[in-house]
Amino acid sequence: MAMKTIDVTKLSLEEFQLTGSFGEEAKATNDKRWRIWKRKKGLSLGFELHHIGKVRREVIGRYGDISLTEYKRAVTLVIAEAQLSRFRPTAITFDEYFESSFLEYSKRHHRNQKSILCNYNRLSRELKGKDLDKIKRGDIESELNRLREKGLSNASCNRVLAMVKKLFNLALADELIITSGAKHIKPLKETFKPSISLSDAVFGRYVGLAHREKNTIHAMALILDAATGCRIGEIMGIRLGDISDDLSSFLIRDTKNGESRTVCVGETGSEAIKVAMKFSFNEFLFSSNRTSTGFIGYPRGVHARIVNELNKEFDMEMKINIKDLRSTVGTKIYEQTGDIKAVQQQLGHKTIDLTARRYIHPSQKHQMKTVNGINDFFK
Repeated sequence: MAMKTIDVTKLSLEEFQLTGSFGEEAKATNDKRWRIWKRKKGLSLGFELHHIGKVRREVIGRYGDISLTEYKRAVTLVIAEAQLSRFRPTAITFDEYFESSFLEYSKRHHRNQKSILCNYNRLSRELKGKDLDKIKRGDIESELNRLREKGLSNASCNRVLAMVKKLFNLALADELIITSGAKHIKPLKETFKPSISLSDAVFGRYVGLAHREKNTIHAMALILDAATGCRIGEIMGIRLGDISDDLSSFLIRDTKNGESRTVCVGETGSEAIKVAMKFSFNEFLFSSNRTSTGFIGYPRGVHARIVNELNKEFDMEMKINIKDLRSTVGTKIYEQTGDIKAVQQQLGHKTIDLTARRYIHPSQKHQMKTVNGINDFFK
């Protein structure tokens, strides 16, 4: 049954008191937070306020003991004070909030705590020791300038900025501050190194050299990366329970675009999985007891050794990133099938546009074959 609504006037209050039963409650048309309760000894005037997730119901006085003017003034003042307290900043420093609240949030929403802690540790003690409500836009911009002067790339500075912005947004949601010091700070302009597609000879030799590596676990992760085109972070976090019984596929639950996907694996990839399983001692395929995550860290050292060996054998100076393995897989699939949708699904991109722009680099030989195919129509 809907609560009765009345105007808070002498006439309406007298009418309300004479009708209905004791215990009945009404709200005011003037302000629905105002409340009138019918008691045996008369009408009680008060309010009901929903404030910071809690309900506050109080009586200000009995009608007759206080006038309507006194009641309206008192209830307006109480509600105004409650609203002000809601937005009154609480003294808490950046590092206190990071350790007490932000880390818990990060554990629930970020796969890799190591990167979060790395970005946090890059901030100065001065900034981390300041109260959140005292940190201004200029303080954060000075931090970014300091990091750039230390040699950090714009991309690395932007990752720090993203972490700081998220922390301030959470503090706003927790009603600890009334404005974000990171608001309106634009990310620094980044220069992206375009990915490349390795030639058949170099790509095949990369896998061959990986098989010779002493660090078997890291080497198998790189081989599986080269065999599937997955992100290396996705490879590192594969769970044993997500691998098919015949080792022909595995499920990736935590992806960059937020959608899980099943990745098919060829013979080379299946063999890498089989080898890695022999060394697994926890829920992850690529286990490690040296990290907080339970799986290996980025296999940069093994990759660097392989690239150095490739440069010696091919007598050139190639700058190959682990990400280039992914681009190479995308290019090979496209050259074999001509189906960009198949490339998108294998690489796990949200849009085909990204696949086309940055992860497909057809060779000149493939382009000539395409042109010759068009010329066949004119014969």
